[in-house]
Amino acid sequence: MYYGDPGAEGVVGTQPKRGSHWAYRFGSISVLLDGERLTLAAVPVLREPKLEHVRTLIERVFALGIKPKLVVLDGAYNSVDVMNYLNSIGARYIIRIASPMEGIKPGDDFVYRTRGHRKREDEQATFRMVAINGRDRSGKVRLFVFATNTDLKARMIRRLFRKRWGIETSYRMMNKFLAKTTSKLYTVRRLYFYLAVLLYNLWIMLNYREGRIVADSLKLYTILALTLSFSPDMEGAG
Repeated sequence: MYYGDPGAEGVVGTQPKRGSHWAYRFGSISVLLDGERLTLAAVPVLREPKLEHVRTLIERVFALGIKPKLVVLDGAYNSVDVMNYLNSIGARYIIRIASPMEGIKPGDDFVYRTRGHRKREDEQATFRMVAINGRDRSGKVRLFVFATNTDLKARMIRRLFRKRWGIETSYRMMNKFLAKTTSKLYTVRRLYFYLAVLLYNLWIMLNYREGRIVADSLKLYTILALTLSFSPDMEGAG
């Protein structure tokens, strides 16, 4: 969250939290592999359309030689443009519909065609809408509605979407690695976020191979390494 001048570079409006509704925002794409989540790419999210950073993230994944079997997105990406893009590249998707239409009830499963007034007919999207009851992370039963182009059963769609929940956990862990700074330079803020992503991935890989490693310990070792790298003996070198 950001508490200074809202006109500063890289700062955008977001949902209110901890006394502010301004923040630096980033979008990321992660892969789920053997129960672990690695962040493959991250980009700043400024004021561009949602499709632009979704396209950028997926193109970076393709550049790594990875073709995802399924793309799972939260309700913020419930967009006709995003759906049409995913269809155009042959990607299967599950997208949560955060604000479903009135009258949707558990068990509904039908093909839906959008009818946006600001888009031409060829810019509309057709998808399968699936509604199912389930428990949220607090254990409360609620209605979940999804847009998908798969033929998976409703319970499987719900089960696969739940695998996305770990992304919030990964962001909390990234915050452990995020350097504290009062710098107002956007380049510095952006650099620190990317370093936090790299350290998080390193922590995941070390835990996967070597067993449990405490995140705070890895962060401490990294800070020490950086301190040694910039020791007085290095002044004037190269």
